[in-house]
Amino acid sequence: MKVNKSKYLDLLEKYITEDNVFKAEDVMGKIMQVGDKQEIMSMLLFIPDKPEAIEIAYSIIHSVETLERDYYVSSFINHFQQFYSNSSYWAEEVLDRIIQTPEYYEQLKSKLDAQNNECLRTVLSKM
Repeated sequence: MKVNKSKYLDLLEKYITEDNVFKAEDVMGKIMQVGDKQEIMSMLLFIPDKPEAIEIAYSIIHSVETLERDYYVSSFINHFQQFYSNSSYWAEEVLDRIIQTPEYYEQLKSKLDAQNNECLRTVLSKM
């Protein structure tokens, strides 16, 4: 039986809410197999807004970081405000990882110059 792609995100949200890391990681694997970049980036929005969600957060972050750099950085900028609203702790963690990787940071700066993303600029100024 083939499961609809959007169903995977529904399952991911369910398992994260239940703190079922094993099942959540299984669903993440299925999302990665499908390979829909937009759906992969959407996983960031499911990271719980709590620092102790380390295992699931880093599983999602590592999955998202496998995307092509240009797409990853552009999507991160475009969805930062929503990500930050959902989980400020983990949005700042991902931003810090981008800053710590020179080629990603350069791309972030160049793309941010061309966009009006006040939320991201404000958070960056505090880091």
